[in-house]
Amino acid sequence: MKLKETLDLERFFAAVRQCRGQVTFETPEGDVLNLKSSLCLFVFTAASQKGFVHLPGRVRCHDPEDEPLLAEFAEVTE
Repeated sequence: MKLKETLDLERFFAAVRQCRGQVTFETPEGDVLNLKSSLCLFVFTAASQKGFVHLPGRVRCHDPEDEPLLAEFAEVTE
């Protein structure tokens, strides 16, 4: 899922912590950040300071049952 351009990081990270499975942010270059890792959250936060429109990549829930927990943060695609 692609993230919305503006995002409340605190609420997003709280939702990620509620997920049962692994949640990653994956860039087109092949970089993968585990969003349940404190170090990766720090890197993700620093990279997103210019807004998510400038941060190419997608969030991936490895357990499909976790997707509804993060749905409110996803950009709507048609």
